[in-house]
Amino acid sequence: MAIEAKNAKIVIVIFLLLAGIASAANPKLFFTANEIPALKALRYNSELSPIWNSIKARADAYCTPSDPLYIDPTNSSWFLTADYGWYGRDMQGYVETIGFVYQITGNSFYGTHGAAILCAAADYVAPANSLLSKNIDMMRTLAVGYDWLASAMTPAQKAKIETVAKEYIEWSLNNLDGTSWTPYHNFTGVAFGGTGLLALAVEDAFPSEAPAWIGHAQTCVESWFQNGFDATGAYVEGHSYMHYGLSNAVAFGHALNFNKQIDILSHPHLLQLPIFLAMTRLPGTDIYEARNDSNFSTYMNIAILYLCQANNSSLLRWLWDRAQLYVTATSSGDGGYLPDYHSGGYSPFRMVWYNSVIPQSDVDSSLPLCEHFTQRGLVAFRSGWNVNDTLFTVEAGPYYFVTHNQADKGHFGFYGLGYQWATDLGYRVDETSAHSCILVDGVGQALSAGGGRGTNGAILSYKDTPNYGYVLADATSAYNTNNLGEPGAVVEHALRHSVYVRPKNDKPAYAVIFDDIKKDNSNHTYTWQLLSATNMDMRLGPNTPAVMPLEYVVTPVDATGTGQAVWTVQVPEDGVYTLWGKVRPGGSSISGSDSFYVQVDSLSQVDWHFAAISSTGWVWDKVKSGVDRVDVTFSLTAGTHQIKFKTREAGAQLAAAFLSSDSAAVSPFTPYSTNGIYLEAAQAAITTPMVFAPSNATMQVVMDAASTMTYGYDFCDRYPRLRANCDAVNPKFISFMMPHYNGQALPEVTFSDVPEGRKINIRWPDRYDNMIWTADGVEVYVDTCLTIVPADLNGDCVVDFSDFAIFSQYWLDCTMPSTPDCERAN
Repeated sequence: MAIEAKNAKIVIVIFLLLAGIASAANPKLFFTANEIPALKALRYNSELSPIWNSIKARADAYCTPSDPLYIDPTNSSWFLTADYGWYGRDMQGYVETIGFVYQITGNSFYGTHGAAILCAAADYVAPANSLLSKNIDMMRTLAVGYDWLASAMTPAQKAKIETVAKEYIEWSLNNLDGTSWTPYHNFTGVAFGGTGLLALAVEDAFPSEAPAWIGHAQTCVESWFQNGFDATGAYVEGHSYMHYGLSNAVAFGHALNFNKQIDILSHPHLLQLPIFLAMTRLPGTDIYEARNDSNFSTYMNIAILYLCQANNSSLLRWLWDRAQLYVTATSSGDGGYLPDYHSGGYSPFRMVWYNSVIPQSDVDSSLPLCEHFTQRGLVAFRSGWNVNDTLFTVEAGPYYFVTHNQADKGHFGFYGLGYQWATDLGYRVDETSAHSCILVDGVGQALSAGGGRGTNGAILSYKDTPNYGYVLADATSAYNTNNLGEPGAVVEHALRHSVYVRPKNDKPAYAVIFDDIKKDNSNHTYTWQLLSATNMDMRLGPNTPAVMPLEYVVTPVDATGTGQAVWTVQVPEDGVYTLWGKVRPGGSSISGSDSFYVQVDSLSQVDWHFAAISSTGWVWDKVKSGVDRVDVTFSLTAGTHQIKFKTREAGAQLAAAFLSSDSAAVSPFTPYSTNGIYLEAAQAAITTPMVFAPSNATMQVVMDAASTMTYGYDFCDRYPRLRANCDAVNPKFISFMMPHYNGQALPEVTFSDVPEGRKINIRWPDRYDNMIWTADGVEVYVDTCLTIVPADLNGDCVVDFSDFAIFSQYWLDCTMPSTPDCERAN
């Protein structure tokens, strides 16, 4: 019996040891060895095969000493001099790529080298390092690296990673929770998502501590979902910051559900996220609006692919697919624009999170055409989802400490017909002068930017009807002070009423803004601003400025031969002149479409190569000679001269030229610049194969104010800015804006005083809209018929078959009170 008992104990011990080995087996976070055959099979999926080939090629490069991308784990200088801001994110790409290829191939060539890189990274970036972004991103790197590479590690390497992991986890939970950037800032999702992943990865090494670590991280991530996102799905920071926060939070959510059957991703606020994304997507594009210190972007983090599976969101899957179509269209092989990692390349999670959720478009998702994102303080009105539709947005929300924000409470955006008519300048453009807001004596809202500075705004009123939407934004607090007590312009009040009228029949959508801003009882100069996109132009008129896409000359990329654009100019006086051009490379290759030949009269032809350009945006560039860009000037006499731009590379585009004898002239220039001659593309005589590319749309702007306005057209950075100045106690700006295709009938817009207040009249031959600005707000009357016709049964000012359909629907119905049992007429 004693021997049997002893043998039984041995069996139990062996069983427990084996059970421990099984529970500690890697991988475990997102898949186990049981799922690897299915992942291997995805290599032959027609959609994923190119992605797998790209992932493996990059893993080969990282592990091959002769390759330029090789990562040498013994080269301490590389780890110590790596860009600290992206270190953790770069390491994530390297380690996950190598680790995944190791899991799929089982080849120790990858496993051994990946383990060495991970251990080297752990050596050089300790938790105590003051570079916060390194530490935060390193936690996911350690977690996934350990999960996918542990089986290739030596016991000493595993012990090292486990020790460093424990230090990171405790550092995170003891030092980051409760800091100023929780629970709103995107770092909350990144930090505690990474912490939770790391705790799950090493829980078998720390069985007594891990449950508390995991629970603590879960609480922090759920708090971010609850507070950083509002009940309508809007995140309080800009688009790219939201995706950064979700990257680790969603990965942790997957691992938590996979290992503990705890679901945190079906949080009700995340369930509404697809609607928020759809509502802020520019009509007919895959671009998301820039707000709160974030650029316009098509970017979607790989985490969205899993989130649409976790919540079975067909709309989110469609938005993800659209983003990937854009990436594919703008990529140039493996070295192209591939956004999965900062270091470049596709993420293995393209395969890990591959799913069969059926996409459903915004058009087919029965979405509302207006939404008030309450916690964000953002209101979005739209007419629909296609390129011919428009989107009008207004934001005035509260400041959440240390989150990304800007001094732009009440700022509006207007998009549609394929253009950004009124736009946001994006990242790190914080001052009010860079937003579609109002300045008072040149001063805007209090500084609201990095360093813990922020201002508050509020949406006081909002409503939506089938014909129009209305929102009242209050920016008073933002003009007076920020959270640190630093002042802005300081005003009695700053209220912005905005009305968006949806299109009907052949009448385009339009917006009217009523600005009620007053500093005190003295006259001040108030400057109303509209910022537009870099591909837009402006024209000034008496109370009727206009915004339109830039027109330009170009030799089509498939054309052969040499064309030219010639301007005949009158030079006012003898002098030494400099020539500038507003240009952009328009070919498939930037370096292959960035030059013209330039000639003045019969002088020597200049081989002009644009200054180094990293994008296809419009820039002003001084004409210089050759690839070395030698300065060029032209000695001209007073009188008639010819300026010629000739084809050198097809695809190079020229919107305008500027000839000046002012040696101190600095771009950008406008048609109203007084220190030279502005030459518009439309004014040139063109010889084929060069062609003129006209604009197809314009935004009509009509303005009214309490006193005479003066207008200006300048630039903020490269963005055109319309300014209307008014000296008054309260300028009472009224601004009518209507984007339309060229050739559409435009309304007559007039203003008049009525007993109730100030009235704007918008009149077409067959329709009349008007709005009355009273002391209590704005009364809106849309689609008022000029003549009431009895047969106009639906009130759309036209008698047509829709009225006949209504008539037919009730044909022979009987409602005679004297015949209560009457159902049909005889």
